[in-house]
Amino acid sequence: MASSRFPGKPLAPLLDMPLILHVWHRCLLSGVFSRIIVATCDAEIRDCVTSAGGEA
Repeated sequence: MASSRFPGKPLAPLLDMPLILHVWHRCLLSGVFSRIIVATCDAEIRDCVTSAGGEA
């Protein structure tokens, strides 16, 4: 979240959804993975993912 070029990028909205949720959703749709866990040390990202039903 502390990126110097684009602070807050994972939570930046893209088509009314945070970017991190787009990535998580695409991973789910791929069918390649049996389990998707978003690894983060940021509470805001964790809360965003878990509120959408994901694991972080």
